[in-house]
Amino acid sequence: MLALGGDTTCSRCCRLTAVFVVLLLCVLLLAAITVQWIKFYILNTENKQLQTSYNNLTKERDQLQSSYNNLTKEKDQLQKSYRERVTERDRERERERERERVRLKPFLFCCHLKEFIGKQLGNFETWIGLSDEVKEREWKWVDGTTLNTSFSYWAEGEPNNAGEEDCAVISGSIWNDRKCSDKLPWICEKPVFQ
Repeated sequence: MLALGGDTTCSRCCRLTAVFVVLLLCVLLLAAITVQWIKFYILNTENKQLQTSYNNLTKERDQLQSSYNNLTKEKDQLQKSYRERVTERDRERERERERERVRLKPFLFCCHLKEFIGKQLGNFETWIGLSDEVKEREWKWVDGTTLNTSFSYWAEGEPNNAGEEDCAVISGSIWNDRKCSDKLPWICEKPVFQ
């Protein structure tokens, strides 16, 4: 009977060991699943944070790109404005130089001088230092004196201001108005005796 009883005890011991091993394996499996779930949760949370950061950075990048585009437009406008001011300043300097060079006054265009100049120039158009740039139809010489209409020799129908013509030229012995930006030679008044 001992053999039978011993077998029973051994069999119980084996069963208990097997149950213990199975329980231990279940606990280990549960622990492994829990660890894996925790890792998944942490990775998922990090992924969401990274996605949020990515979205925020994308928005910030788009805002920076928009700001860059706006600043580029503003810079281009400022450069254009600067160029226009420099161009206007250069035009004003050129006008000042012209005032220094060109000193034709109304008395210069008395009949004899007008004919003399007309013969010398032929039909070449030449600036005479007369303009109505400041106020339309108020013709002034470069030294600021107003045109004496008794000494004006406009061609028939002139000045007509066709196409913003604000400066006077002489061609032959008659005057015409032209755009001030046209590149033409000019006549200077110089004193005979200095």
